[in-house]
Amino acid sequence: MGMSIIRKMRRQKAVYWPNPTADGFGDKDVDLPVEIDCRWEDSNEQIRTANGEEIMTKSIVYTDRDVDEGGFLMLGVLTDLPSPGVDPQDLDNAHEIRKFDRLPVLRVRTDGLDPNADEYLRTAWL
Repeated sequence: MGMSIIRKMRRQKAVYWPNPTADGFGDKDVDLPVEIDCRWEDSNEQIRTANGEEIMTKSIVYTDRDVDEGGFLMLGVLTDLPSPGVDPQDLDNAHEIRKFDRLPVLRVRTDGLDPNADEYLRTAWL
């Protein structure tokens, strides 16, 4: 079987900081960054967040995994970082994930033989 179109479109790399938690001082603590596959599109789009707030986005990123709203993404690779433990809030090119959504693939075999049965179009708005 060939590679799905969803996987084929993710030819770029991004750095992802998961698991955001409030630090008590108005910022967030996040886990150490990981490198992910993605497709990054700079695009201004008005969206509604989960709490009903209307915002303008900077970018839409199609990711290879679920990502946490409130986490951070940066176009590039881990070696682009000034240090492994850098705070993404101190980087001009790292952006907060304002909304995340995932849609299942349209064609899924029900006999369990579909290698893409758990594949989703995962979309993060920054």
